[in-house]
Formats: sequence, structure tokens, C-alpha cells
Amino acid sequence: MSGENDRESDLLELVAYVSSSRYRRSVVDCLDSRPRRPSEIADENDIPRPHVSRALGELREKELVHSHSSDSRAKLYTLTQRGNEVVTRIEERSDE
Repeated sequence: MSGENDRESDLLELVAYVSSSRYRRSVVDCLDSRPRRPSEIADENDIPRPHVSRALGELREKELVHSHSSDSRAKLYTLTQRGNEVVTRIEERSDE
């Protein structure tokens, strides 16, 4: 039971972390529908590219996104399973 409570607590901390930045929130919302390059995320959300890059780095450190190429100009990002769980929780909170 304690392990389940720890996991829930960790998930809620990540929800708060993502929600506390409009850039992180925009990035995960954008990646929720399909993989995207950083430039696509920036253009679709009217966010400066350096902010998108920083948000992606922060989300990668928290293991919420994954990049699928080593070539920085061709990198595609997707949500990890953990990232999908965070987005689901954010959406649930928005519906309340």
C-alpha cells in the first residue's frame, strides 16, 4: 500500500511541476496528440524556440518526454508513459 501511495504522491508532484509553467504545460499538451519536433511545438503554440527547448530539457530530466533522434534538427519528441499519466491527471483536474 505504501508503494502505491508513494507513486500517487510522485505523480501529483509531477502534475504540479508541469502545471506551474505555461511552457511545460503547452509542450505536454502539444505532444499528447502526436510526436513533434521542437520547432513545430514552438510554431503551434507561439512560444519562442529557446523556451520550448528549455521546457523539453526539464521534461526530459523528469522522464516525461523522450527524444527519438540524436540529430538535434531532426529530433522528434513524444510523451513517455509517465508523461501520458501526468497529462491524463491534468485533464482530469481541468474537468472538475
